[in-house]
Amino acid sequence: MALTNPSYFVQLESDLSMKFLPLALASACLSATSVTALQENLELECAQSYDANSKIDYFPHKVAPEFSNEWSIEYQLNYKIITNRIANETYLMYQCGTPPPEDLETLNAKHTSVLSVPVTAGIAFTSGTQLGHLEVLGLRQNITMHIGNPIYLASDCLLDMIANNTTDNEFAPWGESLEVPLFEGDANEQPVVFRGAYDTQAYGSNLIRIDSASENTNAGTFEWHKVYAAMFNLEKLANEQMDEREERYECVSNNAALIVADGVKPTVIWAYWNSYGTTPGWALANCPNYYCEYATKCDADLINTDRQLNMTEFASIAKDADHWIYPSTDFDTILTDNYDLLSEFKSVKNGEVYDYQGRAGRDNWFGDRMVSYDIVLEDFCEIVGTGSALHQRRYFRKIDTEAKGNIEQCTDVTAPLAIKATECIPIVSESLEEIPIVSESSEEIPNVSESSEETSEEANKISAASSIVLWVSGLACAAIVFAL
Repeated sequence: MALTNPSYFVQLESDLSMKFLPLALASACLSATSVTALQENLELECAQSYDANSKIDYFPHKVAPEFSNEWSIEYQLNYKIITNRIANETYLMYQCGTPPPEDLETLNAKHTSVLSVPVTAGIAFTSGTQLGHLEVLGLRQNITMHIGNPIYLASDCLLDMIANNTTDNEFAPWGESLEVPLFEGDANEQPVVFRGAYDTQAYGSNLIRIDSASENTNAGTFEWHKVYAAMFNLEKLANEQMDEREERYECVSNNAALIVADGVKPTVIWAYWNSYGTTPGWALANCPNYYCEYATKCDADLINTDRQLNMTEFASIAKDADHWIYPSTDFDTILTDNYDLLSEFKSVKNGEVYDYQGRAGRDNWFGDRMVSYDIVLEDFCEIVGTGSALHQRRYFRKIDTEAKGNIEQCTDVTAPLAIKATECIPIVSESLEEIPIVSESSEEIPNVSESSEETSEEANKISAASSIVLWVSGLACAAIVFAL
């Protein structure tokens, strides 16, 4: 009987496979054609149409914190949620041109802010430390309001915009408060407002709190750059800018370690005279902190303490330091008032005293320094002798020989802020030269050019073959679907 013959079952399986193969192929083809993957985020526009069944990922470029501990982000197909762990706040952003995941009343009850992205109704910000991020991302012209005293802004371009009334400026005199809210109505018609950790004013509906100062590394502090970028679907650009800085940062650090490997580590004092409070004294580096990381990365020993020192205590631990960074603006006055004691310091005798009023100007130390942590490291390493001699310091200046800097004049208000760093060329350790180029298992070094040409030719063949297969597959799909 046929049922007892094994070949019968083989033939039956083959017949069934051939019978249902067209249906399977058609299903696969229809599935493939119904899903459209965007190649880029919609940075300057809304979605033109929306189909809930299409499963389109509107954010092919995503960000994630690698160094920051105080924020996170979750992506869905057409919306994303940022969590600020310090403030215990969440911000939901959905792609404009697509619907929010729930009704707005429900979402507003769940989240601190709910807004469509990319934000098109403008930007308001409250701190000069936020401005550098916006300018580096090319968003200066999107700024519609600065909330605060403009004398602390270190952007000549933005000051021009305020002077020309293309950007508003709101601030209350000392001791007074602004009347809030500044923005009312539909949330999508309000600007996004970036505010600081201690700012509790209800300026409007779209409040985003920035807590970058709570991070414990320089890269973690800068990485809040990605939070700004996510509001405008600029994740790709933010990732590129983060990678560029981190690559340079590590290169400078690695070079410093090689330079000092066979020598004595330089010593640095980071201190200024603190005249505030009832008991003036010397405020020194207190680790961990951002400057401690710079010293470590530059392979220097930073003198630090967790308390304020009097003049005698300070002299006993600081007089033999090789370099002195004075993070304030009144060193000349302090030196004059205490000349007999401070003039005996090694750093003072050798002209190795620096403050933060370098080429970029004093205000930029509190401004674009936050987006140029790699350049600050180059500055620091150059000071202590473990950096590139070709580097021109941007933020630190040698007090006794270098003039105070000023913020750069605006040449193009439409251009993103571009801060030029010194190219870092990795130093190759002498010990690396002892490593054989060819491993023991290798018999000969291949001809690179020939190998490259052969590989390229083979790749072209594969590419051409793949194109033919895809073309034929497309025709087959079309034919199957039409036949059904």
